[in-house]
Amino acid sequence: METETNKLLVSHNDLDGIAAVVIALLYGFDGNIYIAPNPQQIPEAELIKYDDITVTDLAPSDELMKSLISKGKTVRVYDHHSSAEHIRNYEGCILDVNRCGSRIYAELYENDNCVREFIRRVDLWDRFVHRDSDFRLGVELNDYFAAINRSVEQALFGFFENTRFTSFVSIILDKLKMPRFEYTKNDKTLISIEQDYYKHDYNSTMKTLSKRVDSKGFNFAVCELPKFANSSLILNNIQKEQRLSYIIALIEAPQRASYQRISARAIDERVDLNKLKFLNGHPLAAGGQLSINFANKLLSGIINAIDYK
Repeated sequence: METETNKLLVSHNDLDGIAAVVIALLYGFDGNIYIAPNPQQIPEAELIKYDDITVTDLAPSDELMKSLISKGKTVRVYDHHSSAEHIRNYEGCILDVNRCGSRIYAELYENDNCVREFIRRVDLWDRFVHRDSDFRLGVELNDYFAAINRSVEQALFGFFENTRFTSFVSIILDKLKMPRFEYTKNDKTLISIEQDYYKHDYNSTMKTLSKRVDSKGFNFAVCELPKFANSSLILNNIQKEQRLSYIIALIEAPQRASYQRISARAIDERVDLNKLKFLNGHPLAAGGQLSINFANKLLSGIINAIDYK
């Protein structure tokens, strides 16, 4: 891809990451945008083409940060994952585990009430604030995000114009021009479609569930999730229903893939999921990517005992 600007925004391919793209475009970002699935797949070959690089809801590795800065690049990172502690060492970077990535980024701007409501919903979902009475707002927005993107057959990540997230961004940008951020009747129909998908994916996941007791006597489970499943909602619900301290799930891999995504959720605050070497994120909500061979072994029960706080 030919570079037409010296600016690049890199963001995550989930609701929080795409919300940062919404905010960037709403406030006139005029650079290129790249959507990445995890920190390990931030493309250095693309990054070095740009002089001004912003990363939201993800963090380049310490080695990559040093490499970019040594080449004279300006790099700003706005992240909230505890595994990104190293970005505190770099000027212009913000790490705050108490705000989702898009909220950190949005607070660089003067937001109106409509934008703040949108970001509040994203934050409620992404940081899993289940005790908040407004949590359903975040669930609805994530259902909306998932329903739109499940219905669009395009790439999962890459340069923004080549991804399936453009439809969500276009619709939300239109909504943010309204006096209030709210759904229309058609939007609720989309949410209903996603909820039907959820029921199917939940039942499929339960068929694979295998409950275990780890070396510390904590109940946990491993399972498999269908491709495109609303993993956070399904895992959160299962661990509550089954009274699990934590749950680890493999997500169905694309055809011909050599890797498999993994997602984990914990409900016991003594658990720190980041202590598992193949996960990164929050202590109670983390993810990662594994080779197919290792993923299969993991699901068969060959995992190391988790470390505890």
